[in-house]
Amino acid sequence: MCFGCWECTTDQSSLFLFLFLTHDQGGACTSGGNARSWAEANAAYDPEAAHIVLSSCGVPVLMYTWDVYLKVAFDVDELVAYGCVGAEQVELSLAKGGEEGGKGGEGTVEGGEGGEGDEGVKETRPSLEPRCRTSLPSWTTLSTRLLLRDMRHFNMSAAHIGDAGAVAAVLCSEAIETKHYHVAVELEGKHTRGMTVCDVREEVFPPDQPQEAANVYVAVGVDAEALKAVYAQAVFMVQAVVEKGGVE
Repeated sequence: MCFGCWECTTDQSSLFLFLFLTHDQGGACTSGGNARSWAEANAAYDPEAAHIVLSSCGVPVLMYTWDVYLKVAFDVDELVAYGCVGAEQVELSLAKGGEEGGKGGEGTVEGGEGGEGDEGVKETRPSLEPRCRTSLPSWTTLSTRLLLRDMRHFNMSAAHIGDAGAVAAVLCSEAIETKHYHVAVELEGKHTRGMTVCDVREEVFPPDQPQEAANVYVAVGVDAEALKAVYAQAVFMVQAVVEKGGVE
């Protein structure tokens, strides 16, 4: 379910959406942000929607934060080991650019079949059919393409599974360490609009501003390997391969 840019899923035991527990991907606790120095993108792009989710849902909320988002990622070696893509295809996919102008051809983003390509940089679009697995579900291929695209586009050695981490956290709640904090969304600050302000103070003494009641279970730690295992089983279909004596 989505409030603005805020993506939410229910706990597995819920019979109706938002009846018992809402999970959202968005916001940050102590790691700053990405869209702005102290605002995570989902909250920064629609702070009012984030405010509604955190303050007006009427159900417990767990915030899968930018802090833990950054820790759940796959690298190239893992994708190859899981049989999602062959090593040769990875090299092609991660290659930046290619021929400039000249003839276009099959497997390129720009240019026609054997015709003159447009000027500019072309990228080879490799087949992701792996060497070690005979076929891949469409969702495995799509996920692999997205992960490799992020590595190439952002020049990263590993790519995060993104919002899917919030879904994995529902399926493997024991992998997430949470703390119950009061969280407010900054709606007016020139430099902090969209910031999810978590009151992490352990002690408060007068005349300091009193703490307000905790309203959000904030993800502050994660067993990244556990969430990756959930993702690999559901998206990369790793368990099915292992049962057939393939990739482990």
